Amino acid sequence: MDASACFELNGFKFNRTENTVEKSGVVVKLTNKVSEVLALLLSANDEGVTRDILLQEVWPNRFGADESLSRVISDLRKKLELLEPDLSSADETIPKRGYKFDTSIIKTNPNETVSVKKSTLSNRLGLHPCSEK
Repeated sequence: MDASACFELNGFKFNRTENTVEKSGVVVKLTNKVSEVLALLLSANDEGVTRDILLQEVWPNRFGADESLSRVISDLRKKLELLEPDLSSADETIPKRGYKFDTSIIKTNPNETVSVKKSTLSNRLGLHPCSEK
């Protein structure tokens, strides 16, 4: 994976290098596994990602990782909620299949300039290099 990958949309920023999410000046640190799962969900461009793919990519060859995935999804939702009320609903469960990250939930803060950077590059995560601050 590109070590400098990130995702930005309407003031929401995910930085895979630093394992952080940010919105409206609030920065929340993620664990490596939460960051890996979020990167896969964002790379799906609002499409679902099956549990099998998430397990394969994040916990290859690890028996019993299914419980770990459920725990990571729960942790991700808690971290998103710290950024903005109801942002955790962006991480949707697709019953009996997997998960998806609905970017339409990410709303613009009226005090921010709208900046949409959602691009797909050749790296497998579809994230772009983070811009300098």
